[in-house]
Amino acid sequence: VQWWQVAVVMAFVERFAVRLQFRRQVQSISVGEAVLLLALMLASPLDVVVGRAVGGIAALVARRVRGFKLIFNGARFWMEGAVAAALVGWWAAGRGSDTTWLLAAVAVVIGSALATAAVSAVIAFEDTSRQGGLLASMSRAQLVLTLGITSLTTLGGVAVRAQPLNAVLVVALLVAANVALRDHIEVKQRLADRETAQSFTTALERLTDPDEVAVTALAEAASLLRAKQGWMIRPDPDLRGDEMLVWTNDGVVTE
Repeated sequence: VQWWQVAVVMAFVERFAVRLQFRRQVQSISVGEAVLLLALMLASPLDVVVGRAVGGIAALVARRVRGFKLIFNGARFWMEGAVAAALVGWWAAGRGSDTTWLLAAVAVVIGSALATAAVSAVIAFEDTSRQGGLLASMSRAQLVLTLGITSLTTLGGVAVRAQPLNAVLVVALLVAANVALRDHIEVKQRLADRETAQSFTTALERLTDPDEVAVTALAEAASLLRAKQGWMIRPDPDLRGDEMLVWTNDGVVTE
């Protein structure tokens, strides 16, 4: 299998990944690990690394991802493929085919875990909103999905060797896993948004100072709109001429 063939399949899988919104950040979850595992068994290490990176970047470009996110995710795809390919080359030399499948699956899990950790760290650093629980839940779901997909793909590879028609069942199981993950994450996200709205309402009910109400409302509005800064400017009867009161979501009130 050539690198461009890996890239085409990887681009298709990543193009239809499940995208999760975390305030100002978006993270995608796909079944790309299955493609990576198959590529490790059918292509050279260099073709795996290049195909993983090129396919992932092509999918991001198709989704109009630009700038730092494109560079970061391109590096993440390269790292995931390089780690998996390096581990397989190190572990699987001189071993049987079935053992190689198992070792390749472990390598994919390790590479995916490192990539997920990198993405989660960036999101946590860039967005300090109150949805940390959802981010942790997403990371756990990604790990469980990776373990499930690699296990299915490993068993599927062995089964397909015995009977090629088993490939249909393997594909069906992978599609079902992707759909189940999407539904699970969407439910978690709705529940987290509901809890955030409830906490925001409770916080407003406890406030009596108008400035505190304005700052709290601005902070929530900025978070919902994925803005780093929120401003509210209005005239005040107590001020002279064209002087204004300015509130910001970080608690600053100035004239």
